[in-house]
Amino acid sequence: MGGATALASAFETGVIDLLARNPGANVDAISSALLLNAPGLAVLLDMLRANRVISTSLDAPTLAPDFEEALKFRDLLEAKIHFAKSVAPDFLHLLTALLMEPDAFAAQARVFKLFSYGHALEATAENIERTARWMRLTTALTRYEAGACMDVHDFSVYRQMLDVGRQQRRVRFAAVPRAPWSSSYGL
Repeated sequence: MGGATALASAFETGVIDLLARNPGANVDAISSALLLNAPGLAVLLDMLRANRVISTSLDAPTLAPDFEEALKFRDLLEAKIHFAKSVAPDFLHLLTALLMEPDAFAAQARVFKLFSYGHALEATAENIERTARWMRLTTALTRYEAGACMDVHDFSVYRQMLDVGRQQRRVRFAAVPRAPWSSSYGL
């Protein structure tokens, strides 16, 4: 989780964006531009280097080529990091319950409380933010993972699909062309 936490901080503080715009920027310039504590930035850059996010020297870091490629999927990276940070306490504090008493784990774990459609029924600031966070996560996951789902599950046996929320459209659009009946409906 250390690498994911470092990457989350690099996104949040603007380090990734700055390095994408200014490859090889001087560490002092990064610290000054982003108002970051120099020793803290050094730790962050070292963690990013250890996790192959940046390359070259720590005095003039650049984004690693493999990470630059992965950055094309930034929304997915950020969604998965956010999800991991949200549920990490479950596994840090409740692993024994998961192993010995799964029902107790399910009752206490945050992962099962991240979203409830009941939150979408009452328009409070907290419910709107919860729903927005959930939609960002499901949007990113669906965008990139619907095709993978289609590759391993045979949807040809289904004649109908129910679109529950807008995010399911991505699944439907990935599934329909693969269904043998879709051409008879002009899809």
